[in-house]
Amino acid sequence: MRTRSPLLLLLWLCACGAQPLDDAAGVVRLDRAELLLDAGPDPPAATGAWVAGLAARSLARATAGGPAWYRFEVPGPAAPGETWAVYLPHVNMNAAGWVNGAAVGSGGSFSEPVANNFNRPLLFAFPSELLARPRNDVHVRFFAYAHGHGELGTAWIGPDAALRPRYEASLFQRTALSQVATALCVVVALFAGGLWLGSRRDPVYGWLAVVTTLWGIASFNYWLRDLPVSHWAWERTIHPAIDGFMLALAVWAHRYVGVRRPRLERLLAVAAGLSVLLAWQLPREHFNSTVNIVHGVVFPAAAYGTGLILLRERRSHPARPRSTSPRDRPRSPSQSTIC
Repeated sequence: MRTRSPLLLLLWLCACGAQPLDDAAGVVRLDRAELLLDAGPDPPAATGAWVAGLAARSLARATAGGPAWYRFEVPGPAAPGETWAVYLPHVNMNAAGWVNGAAVGSGGSFSEPVANNFNRPLLFAFPSELLARPRNDVHVRFFAYAHGHGELGTAWIGPDAALRPRYEASLFQRTALSQVATALCVVVALFAGGLWLGSRRDPVYGWLAVVTTLWGIASFNYWLRDLPVSHWAWERTIHPAIDGFMLALAVWAHRYVGVRRPRLERLLAVAAGLSVLLAWQLPREHFNSTVNIVHGVVFPAAAYGTGLILLRERRSHPARPRSTSPRDRPRSPSQSTIC
């Protein structure tokens, strides 16, 4: 039973994250918004060029990008003495919250490089006394990079006790597991590198270190919030690492299985070089669409390498025939019963 408990915990957390928030007591879906394209650090005045309407949040930000403010109206007052929260399950790239002019939380830096929150939910807790008015304003400061698939998903407000379990489940699934994956990559890369050095440069260990290092670099993108370089330098590094991982996996499979295919490996090397070149030369308006095509083109290399390894393992460990009971086994003549 103990061996299954981590899996059961993971399934429970996933189920918590999948439960509809509409059923939670006191939780309100903020689906009526006003939008204002403004770069100011504080909530803009109520008068201005606000775009009102149900679909304000879904206005295209992928092309325009830049800073913006969203304003939501929340009926009140809320009962005093409680902790409430604003919950933003999907943000690309960063957001911060205000309730009736009071700052309640932020996802990080709004200056370059802007905090990398595309795979991280945000929760801003605040005392319910801030919702003391009959009509309360909730402002969300938002930033999206142009041509970066900017998104502010559905926003929620309600008691912290109702929203926090969903937030923590989502944070675990999308961020904590990514951190675990990065840690495992670092451990395996160091271990394989040590074996490579200690085995007189055995290429099986060397290429395993390369494969895990490349995926480790790519996995940082799913949880690292404060980037060490500019956003576009980061993007132009991460995507070639993803391609390099898939291509290196095929080469490692060759070494692991023990086959020699130099022409194919030269082609894989050319593909890796082209991936790096494209990533660093593409204009921003064509970057995401092009790198996604490149990922699709090199993916068969990863499938090919995985197939080689699985085939090798299957041949090395053939399935054992099902054992038969003594009653079903054929008897020798000496064991036959004479009637």
